[in-house]
Amino acid sequence: MQLKDYIASNLNQEQTLAALHTNSSSLIIAGAGSGKTRVLTYKIAYLIRGLKVPVQRILAVTFTNKAANEMKERLIALGEEILNQKFDPAGQDPKGSAKSEEDEGGIQDFLLEMQQTAKPQQGLNARELKWIGTFHSIFLKILKEDIEALGRKFTKSFGILDADDSAKIIRDLLKRFAMQDTFKPQEVKGFISTQKNNGNTAELFLKHANGNYEASMGKLYQEYEKELEKANSLDFDDLLLLPYLLFKQNEKILQKWQNAFDYILVDEAQDTNWIQFELMKLMSGSGANITLIGDDFQSIYGWRGALMENFLNVKQYRPDIQMFKLQTNYRSKAHIVNAGNAVIKQNKNQYEKNIVAHREGNDKITIFNHNTDIDEAANTVELIKQMKTKEKLKSRGQVAILYRTNAQSGNFETMFIQEGIPYKIFGAFKFFERKEIKDILAYLKVLNNPFDTVSLKRILNIPNRKIGKTSQERLEDYGNELGVSLYEVLAMLAEMPDTKSIEQETGIKLMTPALEGIKDLIQLLKLLQTAMKTLNPADLIELILKKSDYKNYLIKEEGNDQAAEEKYENVGQLINMASKYEFGASNANQEVVNSGEDLLRRFLEEVTLMVDTIENKDENADAVKLMTIHSSKGLEFPVVFIVGAEDSVFPLANAMLEPKLLEEERRLMYVAITRAKDVLFISHAQSRMTWGQTKMNPESRFLSELPAELVKHYDLTQGGARATSSSITEGATVKHKLFGTGYVLEVWNNMGIVKFHNPKFGLRKVELRFLEEC
Repeated sequence: MQLKDYIASNLNQEQTLAALHTNSSSLIIAGAGSGKTRVLTYKIAYLIRGLKVPVQRILAVTFTNKAANEMKERLIALGEEILNQKFDPAGQDPKGSAKSEEDEGGIQDFLLEMQQTAKPQQGLNARELKWIGTFHSIFLKILKEDIEALGRKFTKSFGILDADDSAKIIRDLLKRFAMQDTFKPQEVKGFISTQKNNGNTAELFLKHANGNYEASMGKLYQEYEKELEKANSLDFDDLLLLPYLLFKQNEKILQKWQNAFDYILVDEAQDTNWIQFELMKLMSGSGANITLIGDDFQSIYGWRGALMENFLNVKQYRPDIQMFKLQTNYRSKAHIVNAGNAVIKQNKNQYEKNIVAHREGNDKITIFNHNTDIDEAANTVELIKQMKTKEKLKSRGQVAILYRTNAQSGNFETMFIQEGIPYKIFGAFKFFERKEIKDILAYLKVLNNPFDTVSLKRILNIPNRKIGKTSQERLEDYGNELGVSLYEVLAMLAEMPDTKSIEQETGIKLMTPALEGIKDLIQLLKLLQTAMKTLNPADLIELILKKSDYKNYLIKEEGNDQAAEEKYENVGQLINMASKYEFGASNANQEVVNSGEDLLRRFLEEVTLMVDTIENKDENADAVKLMTIHSSKGLEFPVVFIVGAEDSVFPLANAMLEPKLLEEERRLMYVAITRAKDVLFISHAQSRMTWGQTKMNPESRFLSELPAELVKHYDLTQGGARATSSSITEGATVKHKLFGTGYVLEVWNNMGIVKFHNPKFGLRKVELRFLEEC
């Protein structure tokens, strides 16, 4: 057997052609589940073992450390496997290889050497594979060699700042230039990051700056760079910008690195941004053989700068590139593959391909129509329970629930907690650990207990009240000396007229802006303390958001409207949860709660229990997986639920107005569908609670793109799934998805007072549409 035959025996025909082609650059279009990593690994192994290309002359770039480590592990294992084979030294190098026997010393000689040498050839090791890594790790190595050629103050011993260090420099600059009220650190950092990823230095940006905003931002960028040079430190974005500048400015250095590699391979090439793609073009030059592998069907990162157009128009800079298509899906059953094809073919801006399933089966996708988003969560959890009970699942860990935005996880987390089912959130903080949720809960905790110094310190500068770290330390030290809480110190200082009086009476030195911030905070807390006596927790949160201007705070902190909006939606989900706590409910002692203070206390107690429950079960291997569709990229699961399939939810509302954005949303649906191996459920709700208000959205337009023969529909809004409002009367026994069974004490309009049997829930005001008569 020859090496090429051995490779062919382990790959299908499409994969073999792509793996063995070396006489020109390659563009490998790898459909979902088509064995992309396998092909890339065999291609590199063939270069090393078949063509005797020195390992150090092969550069392979991935997007994540996980992917890089997986490739190294596979290569080491495959290298050993190939070494253990007895290959026939006769025969020619596979057709399509650029390396002739004379060029490479001959495949025959190499194979004879493998079999006849007295000392066996050693296998690959991780140290040899140092040029397999992420973009940032690869170009860090290059900078460590040649950064001094830039002609700047950086030396080869430069350090790398983490995000907090970078933010601290920006905060100091804002303070130095008295811009704390004009810009937020994250806003400035986001601007600088965008410029660096587009190849713009501060000087270049300032040349074209238009207006005061751009001029100020450009100046901050310039001063930020000066601080980095003073500290001999780079930030994360510099690891790509500086090599780009180095190559553009220094032809000798560029040629050095172009000559360093014979073969360059780029994984997930459809997700490269501008500077990443430019670096690959510069590195490959006109001589290196480059392989780009990826799937335009799965290009879902346009919102963070990925340019799919680079992937689609690659022939413009490499006219000789040979295209290969991997069109066999080994992951999913046929109905899932066909459904993905049906959806994605509606897009226009893509390579034409037809993915076929290797696996057989004539199952169907199940689409559920629910009354509400709460029903959606409750019915999904119930179905998972039934599948486990009926042994259709070996483990709950086989199940993944995929949603468009993180804010959608709240209902599912609540249901899992109530049912005692373990779950794990992937790719994001757990709901109650997200910063925006902790911020609002901190306000509530201070209102509930002003002596909670940890929560008080968290909200001191949310939003920014100019109470600096030094001032905070002085305030805490003074409180410790007197034996009083931080809140008492703040309340006392807020009554004083000015900083001079404070210094004379207490010895505390404060700047006037800090005192104004303290007065603002105490005034806000007093207003909220009065309001909470008559407001339920949901209304209290809305008042906090309004009076603190929290949304604008998020926009400035994130430096990105879309990211801020998603975080703000998470707070909306907290309001939805808090809306369950209404006057007339009962507390843990079965006493009817008629005060806002008691409602707030009860809400916070149950939230704390939820957090503890989540933390205790997070490590359970038998846990349902929850994640955004973006986080699911590259993963696969036997059973998948795609939830919230409604217009304005998925696709997002703004995407429905822009064809390019809508195509990316459709690619996101394709990614979601193709995560499923065996069973796929898709659900939508007729009404969804958003910011405490009920919204009616039509089902996602993507569902109409699924062929009728591939789906089956279940309408859970009818057929006894819910009783009508008029059918429930006083004295009726009812069931609620969350609270269990109980009996109705009073009915008016569409509302009822229900005494639930579970003492944890007790007396509650509930909309009748959420009740089922027993």
